[in-house]
Amino acid sequence: MKSVKHILILSSWYPTKDRPFLGNYIQQFALNMSEYCRITVISLEKSKTISSKFEVTHINDNFQEIRFFYNSLISKNSKLTAHKRAIKFEGENYIDFDLIHAHIGMTNWWHFLNFKSKLQLPMVYSEHGSFFLPANFKEISVFNKIGLKKLMKSSDVVTAVSEVLAITMKKNGGKEIEIIGNSLPKHWENLSLAVNNNVKAYRFLHISTLDNVKNIKGIIDAFNIVKNKGFDNLHLTVVSDENYDSQKEYVEKLGLTSEVQFLGPIEHSDLPTIYQEHNCFILNSYYETFSIVLAEAMHFGLHLISTNVGFLVGEESAPFDEVKNNNPEDLALKIITAKTNKSFSGNQGREFAKRFLQDNIIQKYLELYNRFSS
Repeated sequence: MKSVKHILILSSWYPTKDRPFLGNYIQQFALNMSEYCRITVISLEKSKTISSKFEVTHINDNFQEIRFFYNSLISKNSKLTAHKRAIKFEGENYIDFDLIHAHIGMTNWWHFLNFKSKLQLPMVYSEHGSFFLPANFKEISVFNKIGLKKLMKSSDVVTAVSEVLAITMKKNGGKEIEIIGNSLPKHWENLSLAVNNNVKAYRFLHISTLDNVKNIKGIIDAFNIVKNKGFDNLHLTVVSDENYDSQKEYVEKLGLTSEVQFLGPIEHSDLPTIYQEHNCFILNSYYETFSIVLAEAMHFGLHLISTNVGFLVGEESAPFDEVKNNNPEDLALKIITAKTNKSFSGNQGREFAKRFLQDNIIQKYLELYNRFSS
């Protein structure tokens, strides 16, 4: 028996050269896990300029990424071709995997199932995405609904990052689902808190994919209300990999270009400094499955304003100011209060976020992996 397991990680979301923030928590998870297991990530990566069919990168002695490139502008079937190359590559190189760990069912559930069928290995399926939310799930095609249910049925273990997500998955055909949250990098543990509360301009931060569920418009509307009330020296930084042209146009229309700045794409390694340079984090989402940015903001001691979503649901001890859903006036009031009081979650936030540190989360997955013999 091998003393170290070799885990194949597959994911629908994974950082690319063009979008380094998307799914970076999967990459960080793989990096963290490589301290305990051999890790190979096989990723299907969309590229407008394909210079090679695939690329192998050795991150460390225990962690390699194999990216198979495709260009949907050239062919509608290019992603499927990249998948077939990945299957063929594994066969030609006889990679000795012990277990498949698949992350996020949409849009690559078929990719996961084909690998499981080809390799005849146990598979752990971990869900992070919000598409199981009833309002989102009904918009998914019948083909994808059937595929996701097949993925849940075919997986040996299914995990969700929060109780909220597990409940919605069960309603849509899920079996027993275990709860394991996302993790914060171990090397963040000793980084300093954000304590710059004497700066003239109180600095707010928002990090997201900017899709509709994040309700970034509501944050901008709240800042407009605050400005019209005569409050100044406020600043909002919006960080995202996504195209934020429409949000910038809206900011310009409201005359908030001095108050709102857009930033990105950024590397994951830049995140600590960004958190440390701000005073308050704002999340205005309609729904979150977990929301790692909330845990990150708490870890750095920022004051936190958020709707009651993700892992915050049912957590009465969580240090945050709850904002009413889709209510710019209430958010504006919370922004004014934050600026006036200049309060930070500080050590209380960091203490709460300890449950999400790498060692605590990784240990749960190692125990899960050890259920399957090598």
